[in-house]
Amino acid sequence: MNNIASYRNFSGNASELSAAAVTCSERMGWSFDPEKTNERLVRYYVSEGVLDKPDRHGREAAYSFRHLLQLLNARRMVDKGLSLSVIGVYNRDAITSALEDGLNKSIPTEAELLVSSFKKPNLADKAGFARSVSRPPMAIPDVLDEVKRLKDDWMKEIDFV
Repeated sequence: MNNIASYRNFSGNASELSAAAVTCSERMGWSFDPEKTNERLVRYYVSEGVLDKPDRHGREAAYSFRHLLQLLNARRMVDKGLSLSVIGVYNRDAITSALEDGLNKSIPTEAELLVSSFKKPNLADKAGFARSVSRPPMAIPDVLDEVKRLKDDWMKEIDFV
């Protein structure tokens, strides 16, 4: 069990998200500058598409475990020189479990990320939507992954009947 597992039920505002990211980074042995990892950075990353848009509870923004994973991955990738646009695509398209697994692996290069993006189909393009369609706050890759898992389970049941 990695050090991030204790945060699976994380929910908080931008300040709490940045504090959790700094704490996690210290536990994982990474050096995130607490002065640079703050609520202003969280809001900037949301505006740039690096983090998913937060849920809203009234007027308050609410961030989740997925946002924490995205922030941790983003900070690691930025420190290695990857561009925010590439990081945003990675964070947006990755399912939550892949974001978590990515914390235990070496950081991919921009070329590796580009190659992997060509290997998976772009569902928005297949549906006839422009790439610039804004995403709802819900993590679409996770929903699609769950639908695929359910379909596979149902197909196994049908084959055994």
